[in-house]
Amino acid sequence: MTVIDRPQRQLLGKVRVTAEIVVETGLHIGGGGQNLDIGGVDKPVIRDPATRYPYLPGSSIKGKLRSILERFLHKPLNRQGSRDTFRYESDDLVDGFTEVEHEQLIAFDGARTCTVSRIFGSTGATCWIPTTIADDESLDKVRNNSPRSIHTKKHIIGSARAAPRATNGR
Repeated sequence: MTVIDRPQRQLLGKVRVTAEIVVETGLHIGGGGQNLDIGGVDKPVIRDPATRYPYLPGSSIKGKLRSILERFLHKPLNRQGSRDTFRYESDDLVDGFTEVEHEQLIAFDGARTCTVSRIFGSTGATCWIPTTIADDESLDKVRNNSPRSIHTKKHIIGSARAAPRATNGR
C-alpha cells in the first residue's frame, strides 16, 4: 500500500447559500417525542422560542446538502442505518473497508481525504489511532493544548469533534 502525504489545505473562504424553499409536498421538520401518551403529540414541530413560528434548523438543511453531495459523488453506502437502510460514513482518519454483510467489504475514503468530510466534517465517532499517525497529524495534544510525550507504542482514542486522549498501553 502506498502512503500519500496530503498537507492541510488552506481555508479559501466560506460559501453562503441563499435560497427560497418551495414546499410542494408535505414537510415535517421536528424531533421525536419522548413518550406517546393518549391524545399526546408524537412528533412535535421545531419552533422558534421567541415567535413560536415553525422553522427549518440550519443543521437539517446542512444534513440534506451533505446527503445530496454524497449521492452526487456516488459515495458507497458503507454503514448500517436504522432498520434495513444503509448510509455513507467516513468516520475513520484513514481509508479503509467496512463489512456491511458477512464477508462483503466496501471501501471508503478516510476523513483525511474524503471530499464530503473535508467540506462538512466527519461523523465524530470514536476510533483507535496508532500514535505514529497521531504524531504525524499533530493529534498528540490533550484538551488544554499542552504537549504530551509518548515513549512507547500506544494507541489513542480519537474523535473528530473532541481532542484525543491517551490510553494505558493499548
